[in-house]
Amino acid sequence: MTLSWAFEDESSALTVAVLKSLETVHAVAPALWPFEVANALTAAERRGRISAAEQAEFLERLRLLPVEIEHRPSAWLAQQILPLARSCRLTAYDAAYRSPRSMTTSAELPRPLAWRWWKSRNCCAALVS
Repeated sequence: MTLSWAFEDESSALTVAVLKSLETVHAVAPALWPFEVANALTAAERRGRISAAEQAEFLERLRLLPVEIEHRPSAWLAQQILPLARSCRLTAYDAAYRSPRSMTTSAELPRPLAWRWWKSRNCCAALVS
């Protein structure tokens, strides 16, 4: 989702709505998120999709967004991520984004906006409470 904000050809109505929602609410992302963004930008630069200057501009815009990076103790992997990955047949990376706290934003954001994307990814029923 995040990279769709850097590349117009990857944008959708949902990704635009999520970005717009960040004008009034904050989001929570797993600690892995900055690394995934950096990795995707590196790959995009190697393919000629983005320059170093464009990366810097995008990262500055991203830095200004109200996104809290979630830091969890390692026990959380065994208690939350591995069971979720197992029950939903996800990678541990995907499960980190679907963990209960990462799945939500602040109370001001209607839950269906945040959940619609996860449901569209065939997320298992264990995530819907």
